[in-house]
Amino acid sequence: MQGGFPIKTPFLSQLMSGLDDGILETKEPCAVYRLMLGIQPASLQKLSDRPLGKNELDMARAAYLRRELPELR
Repeated sequence: MQGGFPIKTPFLSQLMSGLDDGILETKEPCAVYRLMLGIQPASLQKLSDRPLGKNELDMARAAYLRRELPELR
């Protein structure tokens, strides 16, 4: 873990840096920290109607990010 988040978040950290530095822009506001919290296993389990295994968590994480990440300009 890195800073309380699993290693799966470097992409989101890079996205946050790009947005903060003005290198990237999104069509809609993007709360990257909310995304970091949303991909955590407990958050994904809470959204599910049943316990999820590791592979199911990975699929739920990918679906969450596809759904919640705004489009880049």
